[in-house]
Amino acid sequence: MVATSSRDVRPRAARPSPASRRFGYLLGAGINAVLIWVVNVAPGWWWVPFLTEEFGRVVWLITLSLLVGVAVNLGQMAFDPPWARRLGDTVTAAFGVIIFWRLWSIFPFELSPGWSGWTTPLRVVLLLATIGIAIGLLASFAQFLWLLSGDDLGADDASPATGSATSTDT
Repeated sequence: MVATSSRDVRPRAARPSPASRRFGYLLGAGINAVLIWVVNVAPGWWWVPFLTEEFGRVVWLITLSLLVGVAVNLGQMAFDPPWARRLGDTVTAAFGVIIFWRLWSIFPFELSPGWSGWTTPLRVVLLLATIGIAIGLLASFAQFLWLLSGDDLGADDASPATGSATSTDT
């Protein structure tokens, strides 16, 4: 008797509907806009007690990143083929790497004497976050390139595959 193994091959999950994707993009843009307001206007970053004046050297970069996030999300509301989504992910991840690296190098945090032992762990977390975001950036960029190399450039996952069509027009 020959034993055969049955592999559980699960079909890839379908992409969410265009309406739910647009809602997600709108929600993402709205959250970024609120964060721009909170960081720069009310209550403002200076309100956070453990941030030093050095944080001001990073605020412009954080604000720029949030603005790019708003632009990417609004752009994807109108045009969101998978390759464009991966491109947007790559761009926003690049900002994340830059911001976390800058936070690690400046370290604009003032930890009170009771928390002074947390300086090294916080630096390690910032460094690990930078590395993790960089890995995500590389993965998004690889997916972007992969999707660009395909025949279905810009095709929506929900649309049927189109083979070689023959025309019967006379």
